Amino acid sequence: MSKKRIRIRHPAGSSTIQVSPGSSFGQVAQLIEAAVPSLTCSLQLWKDGYPPRPRSQCDAGDCFPSDIDMIHVSIAGQGDAPTINYNKSISESSDLVEEPPMVDPDGIVVRRIIDADNSCLFNSIGYILLDKSLVSAPKLRRMVAQAVRDDPVTFTGAFLGKEPQDYIDFITDPKAWGGQIELLIFSRIFKTEIAAFDIIRDRVDIYGTGDNYKRRVFVIYDGIHYDALAFTFDERLLEDADVTQFSPKDEFAMEKARVVCSDQHKKKAFTDTSNFTLRCLVCQTGLKGANEAQEHAQQTGHTNFAEF
Repeated sequence: MSKKRIRIRHPAGSSTIQVSPGSSFGQVAQLIEAAVPSLTCSLQLWKDGYPPRPRSQCDAGDCFPSDIDMIHVSIAGQGDAPTINYNKSISESSDLVEEPPMVDPDGIVVRRIIDADNSCLFNSIGYILLDKSLVSAPKLRRMVAQAVRDDPVTFTGAFLGKEPQDYIDFITDPKAWGGQIELLIFSRIFKTEIAAFDIIRDRVDIYGTGDNYKRRVFVIYDGIHYDALAFTFDERLLEDADVTQFSPKDEFAMEKARVVCSDQHKKKAFTDTSNFTLRCLVCQTGLKGANEAQEHAQQTGHTNFAEF
């Protein structure tokens, strides 16, 4: 069967996309974003029919109806639920993931350095859970925000440390750093244990343990920065050969990751976030600790810091 032409009306005008038979809502949303980059697929609000009416929220994996000829698309505003629910699609696909095999004891765990661009946690998660992606931070921030919207019982102001909408505004800002709350949310979204190795304390915290998830991934934290941990047979191999997902029962992989963390701890390759001092390289303001740096970034938009 041939592709169907569908007209897209949007704030900037109109466009046309070609949709293959059997496409999902998520695939159509991606086609729309490809045609109009400002219409981010996970934030789209759809109207269709005659007269156009808002379409009820649907899951990204649901089959796109064959009788739609035109879609009116805009971007969800504050408090609006986007038409396409990507979180459920990812969560359900995670149910189908088989438990990874045990790693070869002859291999090693290595630290994969992620850019220090205020999104290191999000890009670490992208690397280990989204096929080594290093450009998925905006999408992952939106997923966290949607998870908070979807579960107001769990994600209260007391849990988040601020009112839910304030937290959503904060975490979708590309200058905002991620941490423990986001690790917990990603564990739930991807139905995956996340082992976070802390170089300062030479310890590991596992998010999602006890939930019977079938896979585990590793990140490492030095006080102000997250990187990904991956398994390989030789550090000289291309990163394409990295293994980033493990069985929760794989003690070989865990022990090798612990060795990396302990080695970095012994080398004092960390930053004491309660006492370290920074200078903003934009306005030369002196700052103490990660909290002051993050607050300064929020207030001024300055994100270029150096220790002194």
